[in-house]
Amino acid sequence: MKDLQSIQNWYKLQCNGDWEHEYGIKIQTLDNPGWNISIDLINTILQGFTIEKNVDNNDNDWFYFKSDGKVFSGSGDSNKLSILLEEFISFVLQNIGKSNYLYTVYASIDLSNVRVFRPIEVKMIGLSDFEIISIPDIDLKDLKVLDIDDFEKLNVEKLITDINYKIGDIVKCDLLNFYDYPSLVIL
Repeated sequence: MKDLQSIQNWYKLQCNGDWEHEYGIKIQTLDNPGWNISIDLINTILQGFTIEKNVDNNDNDWFYFKSDGKVFSGSGDSNKLSILLEEFISFVLQNIGKSNYLYTVYASIDLSNVRVFRPIEVKMIGLSDFEIISIPDIDLKDLKVLDIDDFEKLNVEKLITDINYKIGDIVKCDLLNFYDYPSLVIL
């Protein structure tokens, strides 16, 4: 179950309002019998990374997986779903530190009348950990709120630009639904 939780978490961290509409994860059965998985890597930290492995002991003990840099795919006998998921998580962990892919996450700004979030750029360094790489200046068009009506409540003059984070901080993120689409926020 740990691998399933890790896959769910990895998927959730890719969702940004765009990625999940074009890409995703597919787990299917095969008729011989067996399992087939396909995990899209485009616009993730794993884009461009490759791997290939084939284990074929006999008709009832086999699995195969590969990444062409765009998709991680694998197949295996009816007992290999957990191994395929485990191999994907291992692939993630092997390549996290090698990737320069940056995520935009949102940090809460403390205002008394409304919850406002500002963008911050982070790099994934673990299955649930991110390092803050950049804290851009606040631009009002980049702010997020939970409800579109909250924009009317914003007092721009009271907008606090100070946040509780600095470059190099390690943070955890989770998916939050804003009025327009889901985004990652710092917990």
